[in-house]
This record gives sequence, structure tokens and C-alpha cells, in this order.
Amino acid sequence: MLIVSQNRTKLVNLETTELIDISERFSIRVFQVSNADSFLEIASYEDSKRAKAVLQDLWIAYANGEKVYFMPEY
Repeated sequence: MLIVSQNRTKLVNLETTELIDISERFSIRVFQVSNADSFLEIASYEDSKRAKAVLQDLWIAYANGEKVYFMPEY
């Protein structure tokens, strides 16, 4: 699955992704297998509840076999 960042300027391949998490500032970050010490911020939301909901939507899209997921703007 490919993930398109919130601002539509980055494309992430889940096959090379080590970890996806939510930061303290409610940003969704991706850590790549090749460089797990650094991250790529692909979206930012107003609160933890929204960030968790988007992360769950991403997981559902992956579980349903979708090929591309566009991070929501809000």
C-alpha cells in the first residue's frame, strides 16, 4: 500500500515502513526500515482523538487491501 501525505508532497511505501506512530503534537509519523532513527511526518491533526481515528482508517484501508491511502487534510 502507498500512503500519500496530507499536503500531497510525499509518498510512503508500507513495504519499507518499520513503524507508524502519533507524536505528542498529534502528528502521524512514519519510520522507514532503512533508517528507523529518523521519521517522516505525513500528517498533523488538532487533537489525539482525530489522529487516532485517522490511524485507524489507515489500518482499515490496509486490511481491506486498498492500494493507495490519502491522508485526510483535517
